[in-house]
Amino acid sequence: MEYRIVVGGKKGTFDLTKFCVGDAVITSYKKGRATSLEFTVMRDTEGKFVFFEGDYVKFFAGENIIFAGFVFSKERNSDHFIKVNVYDQLRYLKSKDTYSYVFKTASGVVMDIVKNFNLKYGQIDNSVYVIASRIEENKSLFDIILNAVDITYKNTGKNFILFDKAGRLYFKNEANLKLPLELSVRDKSVIDFYGKTDIDSDTFSRVKLLWQDKRKDLKSLVVVESEEGMDKFGVLQYFEKMSGEYNNFQLKECAESILKKKNRVYSKFSFKCIGLGKGEELIRAGNSIFIDSLDIGEEIINGFRSIDKCVHRFSFNEHIIEMEFSS
Repeated sequence: MEYRIVVGGKKGTFDLTKFCVGDAVITSYKKGRATSLEFTVMRDTEGKFVFFEGDYVKFFAGENIIFAGFVFSKERNSDHFIKVNVYDQLRYLKSKDTYSYVFKTASGVVMDIVKNFNLKYGQIDNSVYVIASRIEENKSLFDIILNAVDITYKNTGKNFILFDKAGRLYFKNEANLKLPLELSVRDKSVIDFYGKTDIDSDTFSRVKLLWQDKRKDLKSLVVVESEEGMDKFGVLQYFEKMSGEYNNFQLKECAESILKKKNRVYSKFSFKCIGLGKGEELIRAGNSIFIDSLDIGEEIINGFRSIDKCVHRFSFNEHIIEMEFSS
């Protein structure tokens, strides 16, 4: 697949494509990390192009802008090559701050942050659930947002994904990020597959949640457990001290939601693909793809699964996609 890399700054705009050496690699993560672009160019000795840290970069695949970000580092070697590391706007969420709020949704937290830090944004879905109060001290902006997303998920079962698309931040309900693509180990497009199951990573048969308000000397403890899960896995306990405002009913609902998600065998699997078809270059972490009858031993996966990590490797005659999933 043909691609182009364009960089721009105070010295002008330059098309670096013909100076690129090797693969251009775009890596995206479902949460907590910025999407990155890595590419290598020959060092310019004739003054045909010049760019600096902080300059913007756009990556085109065909006619689509599939990545936009900023140069954060350049590495040089004795062979006159420059390795360039570029991140999208999410990189700025590594900044730390102290932030407190009352009666605000996760989407409201996102809006506050993107405006305060002058980030460009597109559609911000309303996450609806109102968080009564929270104080975040010396936390990264990523952590502040992800904590609000996590509280929303535990109380509603709805997950939200924050991502950058062509230079604008989007905050969307995960359920609305499904792609009309299907994967099977039988597909000719699949050139490699890996699968793993365990109860060591993220499996729990008992959930214990503690909430307390020291100012009012109030405390509430809720324990929910699965007899079937404990018979099968043993007692694997999840414990969390909850912040915010909860009554006993809400605390129990939250515990039951966590147990429902985590009382199972954890599975992790990945595909390496080539030639998935039209639109393949737009796939990113957070999107969901239909997995067709995948037998990973403990279960047969047949349905949509969200991508945890997605790597695109572009060369001038090939496009390989690596996708990681968990369940």
